[in-house]
Amino acid sequence: PGATPPSITTQPVSQTATQGLSASFNVTPAGTPPFRYQWRFQSSALPGRTNFLLVLNPVTTANAGNYDVIVSNAGGSVTSTVATLTVLVPPTITTQPVSQSVIQGQTASFFVVATGTPPVGYQWRFQGANLAGQNSGSLTLNAVTAANTGNYDVVVTNAVGTVTSQTATLAVNVPPTITAQPVSQTITQGQNATFDVAAGGTAPFTYFWRKDSTLVFASSASPLTLTNVQLADGGNYSVSVSNIAGTVASSTALLTVVPVPQPPFIASPPTNRAVLAGTSTTFTVVAGGSSPFQYQWYFNNTPLAGQNGQSCTIPNVQPADVGSYFVAVTNAYGGVTSPAATLSLVTPPVITSSPSSRTNMTGTTTVFTVVATSAVPMSFRWQKNGVPLADTARQ
Repeated sequence: PGATPPSITTQPVSQTATQGLSASFNVTPAGTPPFRYQWRFQSSALPGRTNFLLVLNPVTTANAGNYDVIVSNAGGSVTSTVATLTVLVPPTITTQPVSQSVIQGQTASFFVVATGTPPVGYQWRFQGANLAGQNSGSLTLNAVTAANTGNYDVVVTNAVGTVTSQTATLAVNVPPTITAQPVSQTITQGQNATFDVAAGGTAPFTYFWRKDSTLVFASSASPLTLTNVQLADGGNYSVSVSNIAGTVASSTALLTVVPVPQPPFIASPPTNRAVLAGTSTTFTVVAGGSSPFQYQWYFNNTPLAGQNGQSCTIPNVQPADVGSYFVAVTNAYGGVTSPAATLSLVTPPVITSSPSSRTNMTGTTTVFTVVATSAVPMSFRWQKNGVPLADTARQ
């Protein structure tokens, strides 16, 4: 008898496999053996695939498609039904979230790009804990605060796998704030003075100290120390504190420098005076040292009642006022007496020979002469009809 043509009693079955694993198709024929098999992919023969069992290991997306097998014997051939292989790809992250630094109050965003068989799911995490409702390829944080500082990642899933992204760190930079202001102080000249400030926010800080709005010191340390302080160092001091997120200015602190206590000294003594009788004159002294000062003027070693100021005025000078004047200056730390100054009277000039009247012819020269005596140098000023004549300051 002749051979019975083949028939297929068990057809290959469509299936779904995960990329990287294996997939297999098989067929069961009937008829007169022996049988020959030729598996095909997308209707093209697969070289070497001539067994009832087709094994693909490991599968990739390139293996996805339609498979069938031609079974033949001496009596003929038959083609199986088509079986489809679906290859599912686990998720893979192609773009990782990136660490970033933002200023408090700004917006921070992380994103991830993943491939794999859809649908793909996302779950963002903060410090390893799931963030409720954060289930997309990006994470946006509005008006961030220091509480948002930390590590973020995202878990990506689909039907056949899960992958976790790299960790991205969010640094939230907080602008500086002044938590303790510089304090006003009073010190004695020659001592040291220190101003300080306390700041909050994101370190490191830079401190810019100013005196009366002029920059005097910049440092990464907060204190401002002034050594051997002098009177010129007195004034208003303030500091600006800066960090990566901003700058804040402190309030103003006043430095008051008290002079070193000094007994008085005579910086400018009274000077001798020579005046006409009946006129007034004034002696003046300039004292140095620590104020306030007290003054007591003396005449011929006798205190002058009511003469307790920097100046001593003698009105309507008479011969009885002629003599020696000095002043005693005192303060809380001592006293000093000025050198004496002499008050003397000046005698008015006396004309001993007056000018005489003259009669001259027109065009001739005439001379008026006067003779005067005085104990001190004299000056002359001729007049005509009561009007001073120019260039007549001569005898």
